[in-house]
Amino acid sequence: MSLQDSMDALADKVRTTWTAITPRERGALALMVLAVLVVVAYLATGAMKKTVTQVSRNLASAEQAQQNVEQLMQQYRVLAASAESLDASLQAGRDFTPLTWLESMGNEMGISGNIRSMTERSVEETDYYKAQTIDIVVDDINLRQAVDFLYRLQATEQVIRMNEVRVKTDRKNREMLDLRLELGVLKPLGGS
Repeated sequence: MSLQDSMDALADKVRTTWTAITPRERGALALMVLAVLVVVAYLATGAMKKTVTQVSRNLASAEQAQQNVEQLMQQYRVLAASAESLDASLQAGRDFTPLTWLESMGNEMGISGNIRSMTERSVEETDYYKAQTIDIVVDDINLRQAVDFLYRLQATEQVIRMNEVRVKTDRKNREMLDLRLELGVLKPLGGS
């Protein structure tokens, strides 16, 4: 039996059943079919609304995740540029001798006689650099010289970290200052 024959047989059964029932039963049957269609349409619409809502939430979440990724990438670019700059500064200071530099800076500023001591303490190595710790004691300098000295330390091309800076007035002359500094001079690993 072919598909066309099956469809014809089904259509004949529906026609026979439809003609066999009374008009009142036809109305009730039509009303029931309409009610079933309304319920199915309501459920289908609810399911579609839930799906649309979920898709909207997923889309908003994906957009937020994309914004977060873009922010993280921007932060990464800034940090990578800083790391490259720091690495270049570390490489530039490979042959830097801090005590000689500090002594020549003291001579330029005319305070070499005020530098009481410059002592190398220790070398700390990390995964990325080594830091040489130097203690410096400068006595009897005025405020302008102290600011100039600190500015020159900060403005150097080499990577210098001021771990501790103490400024106090001199005991003998209240117009003069005494500086106590602990510097960390950073160099690349493998440098002298």
